[in-house]
Amino acid sequence: MTNGRGTGARVLCGLLGAALLTFGIIGLAQIGLSGFAPVPEGTADRTDVSFGGSTLLSVIHLIMGALALFAALRNGARMAGLFGMIAFAGLLAYDIVALIADDPDDPLGARWPVLVLHALGLLACVLMVALANRATHDFEGEQH
Repeated sequence: MTNGRGTGARVLCGLLGAALLTFGIIGLAQIGLSGFAPVPEGTADRTDVSFGGSTLLSVIHLIMGALALFAALRNGARMAGLFGMIAFAGLLAYDIVALIADDPDDPLGARWPVLVLHALGLLACVLMVALANRATHDFEGEQH
């Protein structure tokens, strides 16, 4: 039974995990597991609305989604938020540099929709940590 502490952070963590799993599955469905090629032929336009990116990016999304769901179930939303902030900040920085460089051999297949997804993921993780910290602070205040 849960005491309600950090429920908002856990729900947000679960939603982020479900979204990442969904985008990872959609990405693998669009690209397939044929290899870890940067961008499949015929989809080199970085402005199209596909979230696929590359097989590697889809696998990264799947792993991050599974870890976020696990953390939400195990009351680890704060830790997931902290690690997620680092991961999403790194992915966001990579996306920005890759889009500026416009390298056709980009291993993650950076695109504008993916950049937006990673920016939203970073914001969700910041909010997740804030909600978890507020719940911890509220709980400690009740004990005194």
